[in-house]
Amino acid sequence: AAEFGLQIKESGLFSESDPIPGVGWVPQITSRLTKAKAGDYLPVIHMDKYYYILKVKEIKAPYIPDFESIKDRVKETLVKEEAKKIARAKIEECLKILTQQAKPSTQSADFERAAKEQGLKSGVTAMFKYGSYIEGIGGSDIFWTKASELKEGQASDIISAPNGFYIIKLKSRSGVDENKFTQEKTGFAKNLLLQKKSEYFAEFTDKLWKQSRTFF
Repeated sequence: AAEFGLQIKESGLFSESDPIPGVGWVPQITSRLTKAKAGDYLPVIHMDKYYYILKVKEIKAPYIPDFESIKDRVKETLVKEEAKKIARAKIEECLKILTQQAKPSTQSADFERAAKEQGLKSGVTAMFKYGSYIEGIGGSDIFWTKASELKEGQASDIISAPNGFYIIKLKSRSGVDENKFTQEKTGFAKNLLLQKKSEYFAEFTDKLWKQSRTFF
């Protein structure tokens, strides 16, 4: 890392249902981590403008702790679960308000007011694409997929994400820049090939390591 001027960061322990510290909610990374072993390097992952190489430093085996050592976490979990139920009820009511307005092109003021009436937050994202990162939210894939089904000004149904519930409204979409698409297509093909090579090499070395082990 020093030779190539790259940063090394340590996340600390986190569970499968937690966001990755310093990265956020990225299912494509989490799903690979769950299949890895301590000491494993994951294949190169390209997300938005960044490349990641992850190494699993430690895996903490599941165990049943005594209640005294986890009572604060139990309380925190119960509070989160109740908060989740309340948030779900509020966002369902918000969606009902938007639906009752019966306006395919709901104005921003109406959208914001509906959220405010239910004590919910509203905001505007920057332009994002599939496989990118939305600031303060995480991976964009689920939102991109839903947005691609909407007309401009149309509100979506409820989106359930690991870190909460969302209703999105498509403000605008940009067309395809043919020249940029051609350039990015070539780069994407190279990145995909690199990732596939990394995955194949990781599988090959793991298989080779297993085959080279001998027991007596």
